[in-house]
Amino acid sequence: MVVEEVPEPLPGDNGVLVRVGYSLISSGTETAALRGGGSLLRKIAAKPEALKKVAGAIASQGIAGTVEMAKYKLEQYTPAGYSAAGIVVARGKDVQGLEIGDRVACAGAGYANHAEVIFVPRNLAARVPDGVELRDAAFATVGAIAMHGVRRAGVGLGETVVVIGLGLIGQLTVQLLHAAGCRSVGIDPVRERVELALNKFRLEKGIWEPAEALEAVREYTDGVGADAVLICAATASDEPLNNAFRMVRRKGRVVVVGAVGMHLERQEIYAREADLLMSTSYGPGRYDPDYEEGGHDYPIGYVRWTENRNIAEFLRMLGEGKLDAAGLITGVYPIHEAERAYAEVTGGQGRLAVLLEYDLPAGRGFPDSGNGLPAGKNGRIAVSADPEAIAATASSKAAAGTGRSVKGAVKGQVNVAVIGAGAFATGVLLPNLRRLDRCHLRAVVSTTGYKAKQAARRFGADYCTTDYQEVLGDEQVDQVCIATPHNLHAPLAIAAAAAGKDIFVEKPLGMTLDECAAVDNAVKSSKVKLVVGFNRRFSPLAVRARVLLARDTGPKMAVYRVNAGPVPPGHWTLDPVEGGGRILGEAVHFFDLLTWLFGEEPVEIHARSIQTDRAGVVNADNLAVTIQFARGSVANLLYSCLGDSSFPKERLEIFSAGKVLVLDDFKQLSVSSAPAEGLVLRRADKGHFEELKAVLDLCRGAQNDEGLGQLAGVAEGALATWCALEALKSGEKHG
Repeated sequence: MVVEEVPEPLPGDNGVLVRVGYSLISSGTETAALRGGGSLLRKIAAKPEALKKVAGAIASQGIAGTVEMAKYKLEQYTPAGYSAAGIVVARGKDVQGLEIGDRVACAGAGYANHAEVIFVPRNLAARVPDGVELRDAAFATVGAIAMHGVRRAGVGLGETVVVIGLGLIGQLTVQLLHAAGCRSVGIDPVRERVELALNKFRLEKGIWEPAEALEAVREYTDGVGADAVLICAATASDEPLNNAFRMVRRKGRVVVVGAVGMHLERQEIYAREADLLMSTSYGPGRYDPDYEEGGHDYPIGYVRWTENRNIAEFLRMLGEGKLDAAGLITGVYPIHEAERAYAEVTGGQGRLAVLLEYDLPAGRGFPDSGNGLPAGKNGRIAVSADPEAIAATASSKAAAGTGRSVKGAVKGQVNVAVIGAGAFATGVLLPNLRRLDRCHLRAVVSTTGYKAKQAARRFGADYCTTDYQEVLGDEQVDQVCIATPHNLHAPLAIAAAAAGKDIFVEKPLGMTLDECAAVDNAVKSSKVKLVVGFNRRFSPLAVRARVLLARDTGPKMAVYRVNAGPVPPGHWTLDPVEGGGRILGEAVHFFDLLTWLFGEEPVEIHARSIQTDRAGVVNADNLAVTIQFARGSVANLLYSCLGDSSFPKERLEIFSAGKVLVLDDFKQLSVSSAPAEGLVLRRADKGHFEELKAVLDLCRGAQNDEGLGQLAGVAEGALATWCALEALKSGEKHG
C-alpha cells in the first residue's frame, strides 16, 4: 500500500462528491488482494489466459514493447476500499434526495475508496441518520452484505441459524439474526472472535474447535439440524460448504456469503433436499451498471430491498441502537498512516475492523469553488501497487507533481496534452509520443485522479488533472490528443477548437453526422488543425499497397476480413451511449482504409448482420458489408466478433488490373504478379508512430513534409462515420 496525492475527482451528473470522514478496511476481502507477489514471469505463468495475451503481444509489438506494456501494468495503481462515510460537497444535476452538507455512507469498489475526496453514484450513497457517528456509518457497506445474506436465508422468528466464519461480516450477521428473533450458532477457529460474539453481540452458541462443530450443532438443535447456515468465511477449501449441508435440517437453506470452495458432495444435499443459495454482495442492483452508474432505481413494489435500501436500513438500525459497529473497531489510523494500518490488518494480529480517518472541517460550511473544494486542491488516496516498479519509474521519469511548472518555449517543439488515460492512451498513444523528440508532454487528463497521476508519472508529463478545462486554458498547450470514450470525442474536439488548440482525436470523430458537422463548424471557425486517428494509412505495408494500386486504372475489388474477437459483456464499447458499438467504434478504421487505398469515396452501403450471438444476445456488431465506390470499385468487409481472438485479426485481399495484393495483419504484403514488390516486416506495424510524427509536423506548420497528405481530417472522419451508420442501418433492416 502507498498513499499518493492525486487530482480530485469531478462530480458526475448521477452522483455526489463526498469529503470522506472515515473509511473501513475490510479484514477479509481487501487484504486478500495484497497477499500476491512474486516476479513478473511468475505472475504471468500463474494465469494461462495471460500467457496467450503475452504471446499475441510479442507477435504484434515485439519483446521490448511487450515488456514495456507488462511493466506499466505492474506499476498501475489499484485503489483500495469500498466502504466509507463523509459529507456531500457537490452533487450532479440529476441527483435527487441528497443535498450539499448531508452526511452519507458510500459503497462500491472503485468509488468508496480510501481517499480524502470520492465521487459516488447516487444509488451507492445513503443519508446517515442524525445520531449515527460517521465512524460507525463507514460500516454500512459490509453491513449491507451481511443484511442481504440474512434476507437470502429467509429466516424467521425462533429459527436456528449457524454462521460459519465470525470475521467482520460474520459478527454483523450475528447481530442481525438476533434483531430478527433468531437463535444463532457461530463457528470460527479463532477463539477470540467467538468470544467477542458471545460476550458482546448475543451469540447464543459459540464453537472454535472445528472437529466439534457438527456434533455441537446437532446437540443444540435436538438432532434436527439448523434451519439455515450462512457461510461468511473466506477460504479456498470446500469443507465449510459441505459441512454446512451436514449441519442443516431437511429442506433447510445454505447461503454462501463469503468466497469459499464450491465442490459439493452430492449425498448430503440429496439426502436433505436442501437449498443452496448465493448472496450477491450488497443486494439487488449490485453489478448492474444501469442501477449503480446510470441511477435507474428498481421499483420498490417489485424489488423491496435493493443495495441502496439495504445500506439505508443498516444505518437506521444503527441509529436505533439495534446494531453495534463501534464494538468491532480494533484500530483507527490517519490516512497518511495507511501502510501501517494495512500492516496491522494483514500481519496476523487478529485485527477485525480498522478505520482510516480523514480531516473534516468543523460544522457543515465548505469553501465554495463550484464543487465545494478549494480550487486546484488535490487529495490523498491509498492504492496498492508494485513498490519496486513505482520507485524505478519515479527515478527515471519526471514524477508529475500537483504543481504547474512553467517551461520556456523550445523552437520546433509541440506541447501536447493527452485527454484520457485508458488502455489505448497508455499502451499506444503515450509510448509513441514519448519516442518523438519534438513532442513535450505537458499534461495528462483523466476523470480518475489516480489514473491521471500514474500515466503522468510514467510518461513524464509536467502535471496531471481531472479537469480537461484546465489544459484548454493552459497557454502552453499547443495540441490536445483526445483518447476518451467515443461519446466524448466530438464535444471535446469542439471545446478544444474553441480554445484555439490543434486537435488529434481518436476514431470515431463523432457518433452521429450532426456531431461531425458541429466539429467541422468549430474547426473552421477557429481555424485550428484537426486530425482523426486513422493510423492504418501510415502502415508501411498500406503505403506500399496504395502506391501499387495508384498505377492501375479501372475499378478494383477487395475482401477485408476482420476477426475482431469477443469483448466481455458490459464492456464500455458496447454501451449504446458511451461506446456506440464496435462497428461505429472500430470498423470505421476499415471503411477509411479501403476509401484511402482505392482513392474513391463510398456511395452505397449494403449489409447483413447476425442479430444474436452464441449466447442468444442481440449483437449487431457482426456484419457482412458490401461497399460500392464512386468509380465502380466494390469491397466486401466481414467484421466478426464470433471468432477466436488468438487467430490473426486482419486480412485484406485486393484484386486489380491482373494482380492480387494480400495484406496479412500489417506484417506481410504479398503481390501475386511481382513478388519482389511485396514486403515482410519483423512485427506488425499499424502506423501509429508515423501518424503521430506527421501530426506534430502539421501542428508545427510543416505543410509540405512527406506523408502529410495521408492525414485524415474532418471530412474523412465524417465519411467513415457515415459508412458505419449506413452499415448498421442496413444490417438491422436485413439481419
